[in-house]
Amino acid sequence: MCSASLATCEKCFTGYNLTNNTCMVMTDAATKPCASGYFKNAESKCTACKGGCKSCTTADNCFQCQKGVKWSATKNDACTFDCDTTCVDNQDGVFKCSTPKEGEVNPPEACALGWQYNGFALRCERTAPGQVCNST
Repeated sequence: MCSASLATCEKCFTGYNLTNNTCMVMTDAATKPCASGYFKNAESKCTACKGGCKSCTTADNCFQCQKGVKWSATKNDACTFDCDTTCVDNQDGVFKCSTPKEGEVNPPEACALGWQYNGFALRCERTAPGQVCNST
């Protein structure tokens, strides 16, 4: 937790050391932070957050969803979020959704032309025009 006015820190997130009132990333593989969409489990291994989640402390405790993913506060817990990864054929760049399995999310199986799949957000995103091939 850092004070904006003084630019000094009192506490740091997991994977960071407090050094001279500044949070510095740890460089040891067992203690450094995980990439976006992952958390450190009890064995200090990076483990995936639930689908669509960008920051979590456990597989079920999401406190920030991926950019562009719809979210809602988890019932009875205002500090935890549910990230909506619902897939609908022919909507939001989705060509076809995968077949949902019991208790699992169903990400897009294929994106429409001009869209590409984002595995962290579990959705299709518009492709930059320069990255789409022309058939000439």
